[in-house]
Amino acid sequence: MKKRIVVVSLLLLLALAAAAPAADEMKMPKKAAKLMAKAQEAIQQKQPDKAIDLLNQVLALAPENAVVHHNLGVLYFEKGMTDQAIGKFEQRLGVAGVALDGADDGRVTSQLAH
Repeated sequence: MKKRIVVVSLLLLLALAAAAPAADEMKMPKKAAKLMAKAQEAIQQKQPDKAIDLLNQVLALAPENAVVHHNLGVLYFEKGMTDQAIGKFEQRLGVAGVALDGADDGRVTSQLAH
């Protein structure tokens, strides 16, 4: 139950701390953008395992892309992989410049207990 509360908290923080996903996608190498498009297609076709594989390939090419971390977190959460989801959401927040220790840039402050 505690993990679900943390995940829900992270989802709410992500909504508040959205850091221009379009800008992240524009910075992506062409190969990563093609893989991202395939991942989005897999998501729409309800193929989460394929989408996770493709997004991990995107992450290898664009590790600072917050959208990829977010999408992986959502997919992991939907598959019941709570620990992995929390890790990805925390990475997403870190990439977006939001510190989880309350030392952020003033946009969002969060004290999460693990």
